[in-house]
Amino acid sequence: MRSKTLAFTGLLLITVFMLTQAMAPHTALADPFWRDSGGPGNGEPISLAYDSGHNLLFAGTDTNGVWKYDGTWNNTGGGVSSFAIESLAYDSVHNLLYAGCATSVTPGAGRGVWKYDGTSWTDISGVISSCIIESLAYDSVHNLLYASSYDSATGTYKGVWKYNGTGWTDTGGGISGSTPSSDLAYDSVHNLLYAGTDGGTVWKYNGIIWADISGNISSDYINCLGYDSVHNLLYAGSSIYDPSIYSYTGDGVWKYDGTSWSHTYGTSMFESLVYDPGHNLLYAGTGQSVMEYDGTTWTNAGIGMSGNSIYSLAYDPVHYTLYAGTVFHGVWYYNIGPPMPPPSQWKSTFYFAEGYTGENFQEYATFENPNGTAADTWITCMFPDGTTQSQYYSLAPASRLTVDMNQLVGAGKEVSMRVVSTGTGMVAERPMYFNYNGAWTGGSDAIGATSANTSWYFAEGNTLDDFDEYITVLNPGDTTANITFHYMVEGLGQKDASGSVGAHSRATFKTRDQIGSNLNASLHLSSDQPVVAERPMYFNYHGAWTGGHDVVGANSPAKSWYLAEGTTRDNFEEWLCLQNPGSSPVIVNARYMLGSGQGDPISKSYTVPARERLTVSVNKEIGSNKDDSVELTSTSDFIAERSMYFDYHGAWTGGHDVLGANATTATWYFAEGTTRDNFNEWLCLQNPGDSDAHVTITYYTSSGQAIPKDWTVSANSRLTVDVNQDAGADQDISAKVSSDQPIICERPMYFDYNGWTGGHDVVGFTP
Repeated sequence: MRSKTLAFTGLLLITVFMLTQAMAPHTALADPFWRDSGGPGNGEPISLAYDSGHNLLFAGTDTNGVWKYDGTWNNTGGGVSSFAIESLAYDSVHNLLYAGCATSVTPGAGRGVWKYDGTSWTDISGVISSCIIESLAYDSVHNLLYASSYDSATGTYKGVWKYNGTGWTDTGGGISGSTPSSDLAYDSVHNLLYAGTDGGTVWKYNGIIWADISGNISSDYINCLGYDSVHNLLYAGSSIYDPSIYSYTGDGVWKYDGTSWSHTYGTSMFESLVYDPGHNLLYAGTGQSVMEYDGTTWTNAGIGMSGNSIYSLAYDPVHYTLYAGTVFHGVWYYNIGPPMPPPSQWKSTFYFAEGYTGENFQEYATFENPNGTAADTWITCMFPDGTTQSQYYSLAPASRLTVDMNQLVGAGKEVSMRVVSTGTGMVAERPMYFNYNGAWTGGSDAIGATSANTSWYFAEGNTLDDFDEYITVLNPGDTTANITFHYMVEGLGQKDASGSVGAHSRATFKTRDQIGSNLNASLHLSSDQPVVAERPMYFNYHGAWTGGHDVVGANSPAKSWYLAEGTTRDNFEEWLCLQNPGSSPVIVNARYMLGSGQGDPISKSYTVPARERLTVSVNKEIGSNKDDSVELTSTSDFIAERSMYFDYHGAWTGGHDVLGANATTATWYFAEGTTRDNFNEWLCLQNPGDSDAHVTITYYTSSGQAIPKDWTVSANSRLTVDVNQDAGADQDISAKVSSDQPIICERPMYFDYNGWTGGHDVVGFTP
């Protein structure tokens, strides 16, 4: 028999535990971080139990009895105040807490089972008063308490006993008097009690007899049990004895489906298991972290617990909070948030195919909530192997939130995202910063696609020297997507390639590998399943300006495209990329609208051959030192993008690219934005109409402040707003742009991100 107070002895000899961050309690906050509860005073929290009716956490310590936590820790006192509390069980029907007790000195002497009614403790041990209680389990259907007992006075195992409120009865059977039982778990659906033993076996009790169900388990010790009442699965954390070190090593977690056992996870030492039926997740405390299991994949649960040994776990299903009793560091909690609702309740949805957290890449997700009420929001990350990871966030009213994706999913991940929210009008962006191949620094940004589709169009793209183009594809569905890439090459016509993307996963395709080098090419991507596609590109422009840009594709061609940003000032080069996916040539008419005092609009026309693309140098078309927007129209369908390359202020080199907007509108939203040091943010407002546009820009800060500013955009012109001056310095902001006339709005940004210089730009989101 191994006491929980001794279970980590081997680990403690070789491991130093440190918390990476300490935060004050904040029980209403839901995010990926573990937070310190600040207790429970002196003593290690070797057992936990949660009372959801009264919102109380109980912690049994190794030296100071039982403590309770409602945001503040208090000792429950009484006769157990100096005991080691090996186990706890809560009776939610009668509001009673049960504690399995021992003396706090080593070796511990048994002190049986005590009962707490919220005010005082009562010894109910009876015939097992000299026993150390390894585990307790409560049967709320039959009002029975089960206790696994070890008689410290005689050094013998006394089996599993049950208590009916007045007295104790030995359950007997094959488990009675045999190898000590280390943990108990009760299945209230089928009225079954499970017991794991120090001998590596698992037994089942139906109220009358015990049956050995160990089957193919190959372990020497069962550390803990956990029951999944939703799927009728039993889990067992196990260990194997290693005679070379005279100690136990971890054997991971086994899963029992009622017939046979399967091994779900490697060789970690698991000391506590608890099931969350709302999220269908099993949580496991190990010698190094808290992990979660979705039935397929094990991942770390939350951020900030890595490197810490876990004694015990408890789950609050009302507030979706997981508690962990740690070695040396007290009790910590993780506010998981509510489970994701069904799609019928999603009011806002965004998909991102691109994303990478590898070396020299930093990825973020930014969310804007322009509403007067909080918005429940969930990120679901999808990886190339088909596994997923979800996280809940609560967006405060009229605010923006930034999520560090490297921190959320870990390093070295290719990751796509789906973001859903119950808040109408929530907006999501994904800025990234990088040092591509350790040589080309820059950044990119994209507003997500609002749905998956079977067609995606990209007007820009090339495989020239010093350009690397990729296509990233997310398949959020349940069926493998078969994809055809129709590249429309300038001067050559169409080249096709094929690929596939597994269900709930993403894939990356390098354009140079598909069509060869030294080509300018647009793309029409078609799929037999709805997917999401982006086109990240990295470059060393003319061997001098390094950077990257990225866009989410368009779902169809159109007859009108608008681009609000553009400049031909010194150290800026602006290009238009026009794609014609049709079978006949297309004539595109361009109307360039210039900045204030720079002249009247300039009109041009261009012919784009069938199934090709055309590249236009705007610097040559309108001359130098112009700030421009452009309206592109045709009697036939086409696609338009605008790429720009620059040496911003002679210091920050880079480039950005956007797909045009199909139509003007009165309201635009931007989730990303910052006026921190080494960031310059701008808003470019294009008014193609014949009446002046009166515009209000409302900036939403991360603290929930709304900052309104008013502007006027003259008819048939463009206006540039310096956001650093307009919103003020050192702000992380989202923005809403409202106008009394239909306009177009973009947000270019230039930066020196920790030594990585560049820029990115997006056309705003309109619902």
